[in-house]
Amino acid sequence: MKFPTTASILALGLALINPAVAANCRPSKPASVSSSSTSSALSSSSSPAGPACTNLVQNGNFADDATGWTLTGSNTFTNPCEGAAGCIDSSASSDFTTSFSQALTTEVGTTYNFDIEFYVWDLSGSNSVVCTMTGSGASGVTTFTLPLDQAISGGWTPYTDTYTAVSVVTTLDCTLTSNTLAEIYFTGISLMC
Repeated sequence: MKFPTTASILALGLALINPAVAANCRPSKPASVSSSSTSSALSSSSSPAGPACTNLVQNGNFADDATGWTLTGSNTFTNPCEGAAGCIDSSASSDFTTSFSQALTTEVGTTYNFDIEFYVWDLSGSNSVVCTMTGSGASGVTTFTLPLDQAISGGWTPYTDTYTAVSVVTTLDCTLTSNTLAEIYFTGISLMC
């Protein structure tokens, strides 16, 4: 007894559905596969995948107010905010600091892109915004100083840099320090590979 081949079963099925398509179907010989292409295909598919490229920062646009963030000092939320979905409004005056921080799960040795947008609402005197990435156990502190003097007048100023993780937990902390008066909005915060 001879059994039908897969190709002939497929052709019969196509003939029942669409005879015109079935007329063009002919069983073909399987392509030969060399052992080198098989081993290279296996080795490329068996390599471990890198970290998922999603934003590790929860609520980076502050659309959900303080969700995911630890706050100190004077911080309020505005939704929407100067054309953004939301923002945190940090104010400082007379030798005052205010900050917002979040613990992130990172992969050691992975380089991430750090992005933040800031909008200078009011600024006088000596002010600074410093964001730090600190690995667990205070290992490997990386500091980013936002260029307030280069802020776009009446608009959002994007800032981007890279960070290479030194531990599985990294704390992102952004601190506004002012000796007179400062009010700055922040949004679009992300850490992605």
